[in-house]
Amino acid sequence: MFEKVVTSKLIDEIVRERAEILERHYEELLKHLGNEDRRMPYNLIITRKWMFVVLRRKERIKDSIKINALSFLGSFMVNSKEDLKLFPAKTPLDALLDVTYPCLLYTSPSPRD
Repeated sequence: MFEKVVTSKLIDEIVRERAEILERHYEELLKHLGNEDRRMPYNLIITRKWMFVVLRRKERIKDSIKINALSFLGSFMVNSKEDLKLFPAKTPLDALLDVTYPCLLYTSPSPRD
């Protein structure tokens, strides 16, 4: 039983340490983008290997179709066929460019570094 308690405490410590590293990189990204005060809206995507923050100028295209974090992964959702007709005739990338600021690219060191 003692081994289980020690193992559980060790796991909790590792999880807490990883969470602190993740939070530090998140804060670093926001600071680099000039949004450390979180006044500008943004989308956040986190995977096991990377973190992506994109600042948004606006939430919707054509005042109808909402652009969220899933949109930056290629999934656009509409509420109706009418909304689908409003989707930009060009490419999905055009829709993303419509709601974002000009490109800023920043790569943070990997948490394993």
